[in-house]
Amino acid sequence: MATAHAAGGLGQGFSTADPLVWPSIDGRVRGASVVPLYAGAAATATQNPALYELLALVDTIRLGRTRERIRAKPVLRERILAAPAATGSA
Repeated sequence: MATAHAAGGLGQGFSTADPLVWPSIDGRVRGASVVPLYAGAAATATQNPALYELLALVDTIRLGRTRERIRAKPVLRERILAAPAATGSA
């Protein structure tokens, strides 16, 4: 499962010649394997595209080159600020 800049959350402009991937039996992309921050990231990605995008953006900041990280930070900030506030009662 593609992650970081290869996942497409940043739009066009980055080479996917050497993609980073989370190991997944259902993955369609081959590349350098990275350990996701969340063990169930690859399985969750197919069920929750919004969470997949956020996890891939975090991986871009964590694993990407300078240009990719610079571009990912404001995109991640925008997605987080636009997300509905979680409400819960204790």
